[in-house]
Amino acid sequence: MLPHLETCLRHCCSARTLTLLGTLLALISPALPAQPKPPPQAADATGTPITAGEHRVLHSSLLGESHRYSVHLPRHYDTARRYPVIYLLDGDNHRNKVIGLVEGLADGLWPSMPEVILVGLDNRQRMRDYTPSHTETLPNGAPASSAYALTGGGSRFLDFIEQELQPSIDAEYATSGLNILMGHSFGGLLTLEAVRSKRTGFNAFVAIDPSLWFDYPTYYQRLKQEMGAHQGSRGALFIAAADNPFTPGLGLSTLHRDLIRELGDTLASASAPGFIARAAFYPDTDHSSVVLPAMEDALRWLFDGYRIPFGQQSLDSQTVIKRYQRLSQRLGHEIKPTRASLQFQWSYIEHRLPAEQRSSLFRELLEFYYPELPAQPRGLMAH
Repeated sequence: MLPHLETCLRHCCSARTLTLLGTLLALISPALPAQPKPPPQAADATGTPITAGEHRVLHSSLLGESHRYSVHLPRHYDTARRYPVIYLLDGDNHRNKVIGLVEGLADGLWPSMPEVILVGLDNRQRMRDYTPSHTETLPNGAPASSAYALTGGGSRFLDFIEQELQPSIDAEYATSGLNILMGHSFGGLLTLEAVRSKRTGFNAFVAIDPSLWFDYPTYYQRLKQEMGAHQGSRGALFIAAADNPFTPGLGLSTLHRDLIRELGDTLASASAPGFIARAAFYPDTDHSSVVLPAMEDALRWLFDGYRIPFGQQSLDSQTVIKRYQRLSQRLGHEIKPTRASLQFQWSYIEHRLPAEQRSSLFRELLEFYYPELPAQPRGLMAH
């Protein structure tokens, strides 16, 4: 009831009449909108940012410009140890994916890979820096966009990574000398160029759905001819193809997919001292969704033999040592289990297994890999 009308009626009408009139006015009066409730207040309205690594800037004398990159250190980073380094092209797009993978695969009682330092190179001029040759033509022969006028700077960008970025990373962080180059799309194309041009700054390469349609057929034929011979090639290469039915310039065409599969099969089927390749095809994936599963498979394959398969029948220290020797040979760099991992694994079986199921495996591995230090378990695992 409106306030001024209610005051008037109180002075002129009986209580019963007021009641009847109040009910009538309530029925015919428009309902007033309810006042909105204030939103609940968070305990901390400002929040706390979640960070993963840090961004750095390095000026390149070779390129005449500055480049931004990110560095993510292992969770248990220790300057007394030495860590492999993954150089990730398009780091601004894929950094978080790789962080989750490397932390997950290096975690736990039986890690599948060592802890690594991740260096992500942010995207500046992909058409210039990630393309190994110059072209202004699409695969169908039609003129490409004006952005293609910049193509062909891939070799200079690889020079920047090897001659300027890598020395800077090695000087500032506890690196082991084992370097992996990882790229997707144009980044995968540049990764293949690093293999073709026999770049010595990397031990392993991961090329995910590389853009082999670029400068087709000229560059592809050169790539297949020179890489297929494996003359002077070294390291390990993982090449992944998505089930992608599209090709730039051709529309609905499987040329992009077919070229990757053809090159991958050619490289994987050929053997050469010091070089090994693995090709993988991912049905029901596209150019974007293939990235995560391919990255995980690549890391598992590159570090195959790192995980100690405790629980297998007839597993002894010589079997484990030979697995690590094969791994080291594949990557062209000595890989061995960390002393801390062996000590924790020994401690785990000492506390969790009955005496008849315990093993001398970890004592023997500690004596083999770290003979100058006492071989003893350390710590009690919580899980």
